[in-house]
Amino acid sequence: MIEPSTTVISLSNANVGDYKDVTFKAYDNFGEELKVELQDFEKLAGSPASNIVTIVTGPAYRFSGEGAAVGTYNYQVKVNGLFTYITVNVSAPAIGVEPSYVAEVTPGEVDLKTDGLADTNVTIKLYTYAGVKQSAIAVTGQGFKVIVKDPDGKDTVLETNNYTLVDVVSGGAIDKKAVGTYTVTVQKEFEDTSYYYDVYTTTFTVKDTTEAPTVEVKTLQSEEKDLLQAIKDCFTFKLGNTEITDSVVAPEYIGNPNGTDVYVVSVKYEQRVGKATLKHTIPVGLTITKKAAN
Repeated sequence: MIEPSTTVISLSNANVGDYKDVTFKAYDNFGEELKVELQDFEKLAGSPASNIVTIVTGPAYRFSGEGAAVGTYNYQVKVNGLFTYITVNVSAPAIGVEPSYVAEVTPGEVDLKTDGLADTNVTIKLYTYAGVKQSAIAVTGQGFKVIVKDPDGKDTVLETNNYTLVDVVSGGAIDKKAVGTYTVTVQKEFEDTSYYYDVYTTTFTVKDTTEAPTVEVKTLQSEEKDLLQAIKDCFTFKLGNTEITDSVVAPEYIGNPNGTDVYVVSVKYEQRVGKATLKHTIPVGLTITKKAAN
C-alpha cells in the first residue's frame, strides 16, 4: 500500500516559483513501513502540454506551476510498483481584484531529530494572493511584518525567510525549540503610520522523534555516600541498547544530598551527535536511601 501526502494540488503560473512536493509512505501487507522508491510518472491524455513534474530528493514528485499553461493536469505516478493519481490545477492570478496576503510555511510539520551537522529551519514566504499566488513580498520591510509565536507564547519577528528550530553549533551544543504548535501571523502597516494590523494567520507543528535515554531500577538502597555514585548504584541508564550509566552527571534532587533519604528528580547526559552535543535530562522521580556523607 502507498499513501501520498496529497492527491490534489493548486498552483500559480505567476513568477513566484510556486511548487508542491508530493511525498509517499509505503507499507507491506503486515503494515510495516517500507523504503519509498519513486519509479515513474506519466501525464495523462487531456492535460496541457507543459511539463511540470520532476523527481527531487526526499524522495518526492515536485509539481511546479511557474510559466506553465493554465489547466488541469492529471498524472499517473508509480511508487514501489504501485500506481496512484495526482491532479494539478494550474491557474493565473485573477485580474482586477484587490489582492489579499498569504504566508507559506515549508515544511508544515517539522521533526526536531537532528544529525548534528546542520540547523533545522522552516522557510516562511510571503505573497500577494489573487485566487493563487500573485507576487512575492519580503518578510521584513515594505510595510509588512511576519511574527512567529512559539508554544510558550514567545514572539519572534522574522528578519529573513528562515525560522530556526534546531540550532547546531559545531563543537558546541544543539539547541532545540519547543514541541507543539507555532502560529505565524502576517501584519501590514497602515498607511506609513507604524501601526500594524493582522492580515493572515497560519500554523505549523513541531515534533521530536529523537530517542530518549531510559532508566531502570536495580535497587533503591545504596551503601555509597556520594549522591551521584548512589544514583549510579541504584539505577541503570541506557540510550537504546547502550548503557550510559557511567556518563550521567548533575543530579537534580530534593532533600539533603549528604543525608540518607534523597528524592532524585533527574540526571543529565550529553550525547555526541554529528559535530555537536545534545543534552538530555533523564527523569528519575524516585527516593533512594544511601549512607550519610558525614
